[in-house]
Amino acid sequence: MQQAMHEELLLSSLPCFSDWVGTRFSFNIEPTDGGSVLRFKNSGWAEASDFYAHCNCKWSFFLWVSLKNYLEQGKGSPAPEDPEF
Repeated sequence: MQQAMHEELLLSSLPCFSDWVGTRFSFNIEPTDGGSVLRFKNSGWAEASDFYAHCNCKWSFFLWVSLKNYLEQGKGSPAPEDPEF
């Protein structure tokens, strides 16, 4: 079985989404007997604001629905083709 992979990114400047500045994105890909598991985390938010909740829903959509559809069917729903929440 292959080793797990981990990547982390600290956002220090993002003019269009200033609430993201200082947050961290991390991705872990872990091999399993049936394939792989992707674990995503966006940590370091200053507060659990409405924008935080909105981003949480969007990340869920992009990783659970859009990326899965892209990998399994060849067609995802990247922005701006994503649904409005």
